[in-house]
Amino acid sequence: MKNPFNMFYPLFAIALLTLFFSCGGNGGRTAGKDGCIVLDMEQALDNGAVDVPLSKYAISIRYVPLSTGENSFVADVDWMESCEEYFYVASVRTDEVNEFTVDGKFVRKIGRQGRGPGEYSDVGGLFLFGEQHEYNSGIGIMSHEKSLLYYRNGEYVRALDGIGAYGARRANSVEYLGNGKFATVATRIDTADASVEIEYLNVIDTLGNLLAGFMLGEAASKKVNLPLEAISVTVDRTLPSCCYIYNGEINIVKGAIDTIYAYSCPDYARRVRYEARFGKYDVAVYHTAEMDESMDFFAGNVFETDDFLLILGFVPPKYLRGYDFVGNQTRCEVVYLYDKARGRTVILSQDKRSGMPSFVNDLDGGMGFHPMFIENGRMYQAVDATDFMEAAEKSSSLQMKQVAAQLTEDSNPVIVEVTLKK
Repeated sequence: MKNPFNMFYPLFAIALLTLFFSCGGNGGRTAGKDGCIVLDMEQALDNGAVDVPLSKYAISIRYVPLSTGENSFVADVDWMESCEEYFYVASVRTDEVNEFTVDGKFVRKIGRQGRGPGEYSDVGGLFLFGEQHEYNSGIGIMSHEKSLLYYRNGEYVRALDGIGAYGARRANSVEYLGNGKFATVATRIDTADASVEIEYLNVIDTLGNLLAGFMLGEAASKKVNLPLEAISVTVDRTLPSCCYIYNGEINIVKGAIDTIYAYSCPDYARRVRYEARFGKYDVAVYHTAEMDESMDFFAGNVFETDDFLLILGFVPPKYLRGYDFVGNQTRCEVVYLYDKARGRTVILSQDKRSGMPSFVNDLDGGMGFHPMFIENGRMYQAVDATDFMEAAEKSSSLQMKQVAAQLTEDSNPVIVEVTLKK
């Protein structure tokens, strides 16, 4: 599962198919002729941030400090996966994958950097594979040239060329479908025109054999002006389409977050599920090049449960009501939430202590909860140890204070785990 706010890897986007996935209606639960739900992103921005209590969707919260040692340093948590027994966390800065028990005890490092068998050049994402109660399940590491599989005990299994990179591109996302199958979205250079990139959904087995493939369309890019010393340089930044598994279907999130559609299994029939409408903010989302005018929503930042859909991104302060801003802050992190029961899209309010868009923590009176990862009926947030200690001091949560008492400024991050209602 990838960090929703990781800005350091290439981004891809789909330009085609938009007209084919349009649906009628205007906001909330409205469904058009294709049966898709319209997410009114424009109205959510205009209405301003809303307090959403954790208890609406969750039953419990706990704080897990990751044990700190010479071999278990965690700089940041940019990707995280969880199963019944373990947390797997990875950092861009160190390009390491660490395995911890769900109680925070360090177990081992998974793989290592290099170019030999079982080694990766960098870490570009994590994914679980196998049935979780079986021994032959484990963790996959997406790297620039290949993706690698490791069993839970750290034993290297094999590299999957079919789930690795195409040309100079890594796979955008990899998800385990069950029964020894993976779904992956990746980009390939067009053989007829090297300047054109085409996105594909591929279904592959654990040996890397292609079982099914679907062309998703031509990838497009968004121009962005980046200041470099005394000049500003315009570059093409691509927005990748990604996939996630929900109710046994492969859900494709288009790069610009305008459409989510699903491929059913095993027949791979396609249907449209959601359309996000930004209305008067379309220019800011799709066309504006200046960073302080531009909104960004990335396909890897979409999470779905039985109760809600979350979309994480960045929005300039001038479009946000009810948020506080620091200095010359040009953009703020935001979390859109679509409540399935109410058929309403809102923006989560900002926790005043952390400055992050968050659920209001009414479970134990602790810090606001900022969702970063969702897996197996739980939501997760990784918090720097120093930030956690400061938040605990201002908090009324006894549980937070007890954990903070174990920490120092040199401690590894704390994992906040929220268990969702079933």
